[in-house]
Amino acid sequence: MENNKNFKKSIVKLGKNIAIKNKKMTCESDILQCFTSPYSATIVEILENANINYEHVQNDYEFGVKGVLSSVKNNNTQEFPMILQDFSGTPRMDACYNSVFSFKPTYGTFSRYGVASVANSFDQLSITSDNLEEIYNLANILAIKDNKDQNSINNDSFGLEFQSLINSDMKIAIPKEIYSLVEDSNIISNFKKKIDELKNKGVIIEEIETEFLEDSLKTYIILSNIEISSNMSRYDALVYGYRTEEYETIEEMYEKSRQEGLGIDIKSRILLGNYLINANQKEKHYDAAIEIRKSINSTLNEIFEDYDLIMMPTVLFDYDKYSKINNLTDLFKSEIFAHLPNLLGNPAIQFPISKGIGLQFIGRKLKDVDVFKGCKLMEEVKNEY
Repeated sequence: MENNKNFKKSIVKLGKNIAIKNKKMTCESDILQCFTSPYSATIVEILENANINYEHVQNDYEFGVKGVLSSVKNNNTQEFPMILQDFSGTPRMDACYNSVFSFKPTYGTFSRYGVASVANSFDQLSITSDNLEEIYNLANILAIKDNKDQNSINNDSFGLEFQSLINSDMKIAIPKEIYSLVEDSNIISNFKKKIDELKNKGVIIEEIETEFLEDSLKTYIILSNIEISSNMSRYDALVYGYRTEEYETIEEMYEKSRQEGLGIDIKSRILLGNYLINANQKEKHYDAAIEIRKSINSTLNEIFEDYDLIMMPTVLFDYDKYSKINNLTDLFKSEIFAHLPNLLGNPAIQFPISKGIGLQFIGRKLKDVDVFKGCKLMEEVKNEY
């Protein structure tokens, strides 16, 4: 779309790792507390060209990374829509716990030029809002190929008016393995209720035998943390970023600057990533994870030969348990559903079905519009019951 005729909001909130020219770009980290960006991200330029105002959000995770010391952002206190860094599915999980929508497009759909990298092969920008049509219209504006981003693609899935999206005969697959993983009976009961409502409307929904989610999670943990540790190495206080005031050697400056400037959650990711890519561990972890990622991608492609969407819960357990997580193992476990679209690059959307409970539609690559069609089906069901 060349204009914003369908986008009505007066302002868009941006994550703090998105560059705005002559504005501080802190990434919510002390290591960048004094960094001012000399240029704007491509998506900022797109918003400007569409005459849409923008500003940074008031609070964000450090480099967009949810950690064990990070509380869930209360999106109800934010002004929507928000464009946030998404490498793990965290925006969809936060949206679920706040009973709003969050959309992640096919990998490469939104330009990442001018966005601080976290885990390159996982990174994408997500849109969170309490209005589904608003997300779709903003995605229409942002889905432009950018030659400054080598991973940017043409995604022709967008272009139709939101109200003209037709819910044709869609087939939806549900991986059976989700039922043995979810730890909250309330999540499952609400999820099954929506399945029944969709079936009563004539939607074809079938449960399929799968065994990839736990392997997928392990693969995500290995590869994303290796990429995080690599990207964080650039913050060395030599070129830019926070520099400690007292040091005697370059090594001490480097060590103390990172020690003082980076939060504990980022440090834990760096340590884990460095361990996993260690020469003695590379073949066991990194090389194996690359092959498993390819295998799981092939499995999903086979599923999408017969189905339009995959549907599963967005989160594993309720907010009370999630908010009490105090270790990385449980944090990673909580991401078992949300991480999958980021690992493989598929489009996904969180749809609220009850307070703090949501379901997630995952679509074929470059068929982003299908996840919105799935949501429109859900809204029709919601209006009928």
